Amino acid sequence: MSNVWKSLALGISVLAAVGCSSTPNNVQTHVVANTEYNYQQLGSFSIEPKQFVGAASDAEPDIYESVKDVLSRKGYQFSQAGGDFAVEFYARRTEEKKMVMRPIATPAGQFTEYRMEDFLKGALVIHLRDTKTNEIFWKNTLSAEGKHRAQGEELKKRIQYAVERIFSSFPNK
Repeated sequence: MSNVWKSLALGISVLAAVGCSSTPNNVQTHVVANTEYNYQQLGSFSIEPKQFVGAASDAEPDIYESVKDVLSRKGYQFSQAGGDFAVEFYARRTEEKKMVMRPIATPAGQFTEYRMEDFLKGALVIHLRDTKTNEIFWKNTLSAEGKHRAQGEELKKRIQYAVERIFSSFPNK
């Protein structure tokens, strides 16, 4: 009976892994936080965009507004200049190609189709810097991969999702 449960658990794990790996957008975050930093002292923030690589500069105003929105909802006060901490962000978006393999079943047998597909690779990096000490005390990076370039409302939704995901581990005021 124990072997049945082990086999079932292994089968569910494999199905979950296959299902997750087949999603069209691969999104990952990586946070680096100074655990010694006194986060409770923070009350206000300013925003300072840094650099954009590739065709990512069109996203700057949406990132700016999303950061302002998310941190305000977390209880921090926006300041045009000189908050307790500065939000610095930069983004990159590049177009690349990769090999895609797809099995094809035919009456003559099983074959594998190989073809090159375009995809976009992007990243958004957000640093939080103490304006008094100039120390970067928190940093999070979100990287994603997708098949098509988002524009207009879809781009705004993706940016809002990315910024919310990046700040999900940042403490509320």
